Amino acid sequence: MIDPDRANCEFAIVVADAWQAARIGTRLMNALISHLKEKGIKQISGTVLKSNQAMLRFGKQMGFTENSNPDDTSVLSITKHLD
Repeated sequence: MIDPDRANCEFAIVVADAWQAARIGTRLMNALISHLKEKGIKQISGTVLKSNQAMLRFGKQMGFTENSNPDDTSVLSITKHLD
């Protein structure tokens, strides 16, 4: 979802377990980031369960930074600046 001010886009991505090794998530994220850059969106963000180590590793590999979420200590916010 793109915020009304077009500064941020919140994403969610789900890939079935059987397909995770096929790099589909990477392809989807790269396509999304490319599209958002073309549209002038400044950053992309998402919420990840702290227990989801695979998604946190994926986020780091994609250049996202992690931040704590003061409203929910079971999740982390991940953000990538696109400019």
